[in-house]
Amino acid sequence: MTALDRILATVPDLQVQAQAPAPHDAEAARAVVEAIRRRRRLRVRYRGMRDDDARSRELEPIALHFAAGAWYVMAFDVDGDEPKTFKLARFAEATVLPAAVKTRDVDVEGVYAQSVAVW
Repeated sequence: MTALDRILATVPDLQVQAQAPAPHDAEAARAVVEAIRRRRRLRVRYRGMRDDDARSRELEPIALHFAAGAWYVMAFDVDGDEPKTFKLARFAEATVLPAAVKTRDVDVEGVYAQSVAVW
Protein backbone atom coordinates (compact mmCIF):
# COMPACT_ATOMS: atom_id res chain seq x y z
CA MET A 1 0.00 0.00 0.00
CA THR A 2 1.42 3.37 -1.03
CA ALA A 3 1.26 6.56 1.01
CA LEU A 4 -1.44 7.87 -1.30
CA ASP A 5 -3.49 4.68 -0.82
CA ARG A 6 -3.27 5.15 2.98
CA ILE A 7 -4.43 8.78 2.67
CA LEU A 8 -7.33 7.83 0.39
CA ALA A 9 -8.37 5.04 2.78
CA THR A 10 -8.90 7.61 5.56
CA VAL A 11 -11.37 9.59 3.43
CA PRO A 12 -13.95 7.02 2.24
CA ASP A 13 -16.23 9.49 0.40
CA LEU A 14 -13.43 11.10 -1.60
CA GLN A 15 -14.09 11.05 -5.35
CA VAL A 16 -10.94 10.73 -7.48
CA GLN A 17 -11.22 11.45 -11.19
CA ALA A 18 -8.68 11.25 -13.98
CA GLN A 19 -7.68 14.57 -15.43
CA ALA A 20 -6.81 15.32 -19.05
CA PRO A 21 -3.14 16.27 -19.46
CA ALA A 22 -2.48 20.01 -19.44
CA PRO A 23 -1.89 21.29 -22.98
CA HIS A 24 1.57 22.62 -23.76
CA ASP A 25 3.39 24.07 -26.74
CA ALA A 26 5.01 21.20 -28.68
CA GLU A 27 7.89 23.36 -29.96
CA ALA A 28 8.69 24.53 -26.44
CA ALA A 29 8.64 20.91 -25.25
CA ARG A 30 11.06 19.89 -28.02
CA ALA A 31 13.40 22.74 -27.07
CA VAL A 32 13.35 21.67 -23.41
CA VAL A 33 14.19 18.07 -24.31
CA GLU A 34 16.99 19.21 -26.65
CA ALA A 35 18.44 21.53 -23.99
CA ILE A 36 18.43 18.75 -21.39
CA ARG A 37 20.03 16.24 -23.79
CA ARG A 38 22.69 18.69 -25.00
CA ARG A 39 23.19 20.24 -21.54
CA ARG A 40 22.50 23.75 -22.85
CA ARG A 41 20.82 26.81 -21.41
CA LEU A 42 17.29 27.68 -22.41
CA ARG A 43 15.69 31.08 -22.95
CA VAL A 44 11.96 30.94 -22.29
CA ARG A 45 8.99 33.23 -22.14
CA TYR A 46 7.25 32.04 -18.99
CA ARG A 47 4.04 33.19 -17.34
CA GLY A 48 4.00 32.31 -13.67
CA MET A 49 0.79 31.90 -11.68
CA ARG A 50 0.96 35.49 -10.43
CA ASP A 51 2.18 37.05 -13.70
CA ASP A 52 -0.15 38.96 -16.00
CA ASP A 53 2.16 38.44 -18.97
CA ALA A 54 4.95 36.04 -19.91
CA ARG A 55 8.43 37.30 -19.16
CA SER A 56 11.83 36.26 -20.45
CA ARG A 57 13.91 33.94 -18.25
CA GLU A 58 17.16 32.12 -18.83
CA LEU A 59 17.17 28.62 -17.36
CA GLU A 60 19.53 25.70 -16.93
CA PRO A 61 17.13 22.75 -17.33
CA ILE A 62 17.86 19.52 -15.49
CA ALA A 63 14.88 17.20 -15.95
CA LEU A 64 11.28 16.77 -17.05
CA HIS A 65 8.78 15.43 -14.54
CA PHE A 66 5.16 14.33 -15.13
CA ALA A 67 2.74 14.82 -12.22
CA ALA A 68 -0.99 15.38 -11.83
CA GLY A 69 -1.58 15.34 -15.57
CA ALA A 70 1.06 17.92 -16.53
CA TRP A 71 4.73 18.15 -17.50
CA TYR A 72 7.09 20.14 -15.29
CA VAL A 73 10.65 21.29 -15.95
CA MET A 74 13.14 21.24 -13.10
CA ALA A 75 15.67 24.00 -13.77
CA PHE A 76 17.88 26.62 -12.21
CA ASP A 77 17.35 30.27 -13.04
CA VAL A 78 20.76 31.34 -14.33
CA ASP A 79 21.39 33.42 -11.21
CA GLY A 80 19.76 30.99 -8.78
CA ASP A 81 21.32 28.38 -6.53
CA GLU A 82 18.25 26.19 -5.92
CA PRO A 83 16.32 24.16 -8.49
CA LYS A 84 12.82 25.40 -9.26
CA THR A 85 9.88 23.69 -10.91
CA PHE A 86 8.31 25.32 -13.99
CA LYS A 87 5.06 24.10 -15.55
CA LEU A 88 5.67 23.37 -19.24
CA ALA A 89 2.15 24.55 -20.13
CA ARG A 90 3.19 28.05 -18.96
CA PHE A 91 6.06 28.29 -21.50
CA ALA A 92 5.02 30.68 -24.29
CA GLU A 93 8.21 29.83 -26.20
CA ALA A 94 11.62 28.27 -25.61
CA THR A 95 14.94 28.56 -27.43
CA VAL A 96 18.05 26.44 -26.87
CA LEU A 97 21.11 28.63 -26.31
CA PRO A 98 24.75 27.77 -27.11
CA ALA A 99 25.89 28.27 -23.49
CA ALA A 100 26.45 25.06 -21.55
CA VAL A 101 24.76 24.48 -18.19
CA LYS A 102 26.85 24.38 -15.02
CA THR A 103 27.55 20.97 -13.57
CA ARG A 104 25.39 20.70 -10.44
CA ASP A 105 24.74 17.82 -8.10
CA VAL A 106 20.95 17.51 -7.95
CA ASP A 107 19.00 14.51 -6.65
CA VAL A 108 16.02 14.80 -9.02
CA GLU A 109 14.21 11.79 -7.57
CA GLY A 110 14.83 13.08 -4.05
CA VAL A 111 13.32 16.49 -4.85
CA TYR A 112 10.04 14.87 -5.98
CA ALA A 113 10.09 11.81 -3.68
CA GLN A 114 7.65 13.22 -1.12
CA SER A 115 5.46 15.09 -3.64
CA VAL A 116 1.86 14.09 -4.26
CA ALA A 117 1.47 16.91 -6.79
CA VAL A 118 3.20 20.10 -7.88
CA TRP A 119 1.70 23.56 -7.37
